[in-house]
Amino acid sequence: MVNNPQRRIERAKRNYVLQHGDVVVLEGRKGYVGSVEGMAFADGENVYEAVQRSKKFGHELFWLNKAATVICSDKGHYEREDAKYAEAPKLQTGDVVMLDGTVLEVRFIGEYSDMGRFTPVM
Repeated sequence: MVNNPQRRIERAKRNYVLQHGDVVVLEGRKGYVGSVEGMAFADGENVYEAVQRSKKFGHELFWLNKAATVICSDKGHYEREDAKYAEAPKLQTGDVVMLDGTVLEVRFIGEYSDMGRFTPVM
């Protein structure tokens, strides 16, 4: 792992630039990236107000959600899902990513609905 913050930022820009809703694989588990900024934008809310409100209440601004399990009779569903995740970034704890213009370090937290967290690098 690279310890120099500036080198970590450059590595994140080169390797993992993510947006709200992107699919990822974290520690071998399928999931989605989430952010307050991305949710507010998608919902047509004022992004600045949404971020300030989240900070006021002490909420996380970035997170990783575990993908839901689906039982489906559509024969092509599972192949489409496998193809989607085959192209997804494979993340590990300690990887550095850029999400919504912010450089963050990935932390795996377990087998819960929110399987991962991000911590700012600088």
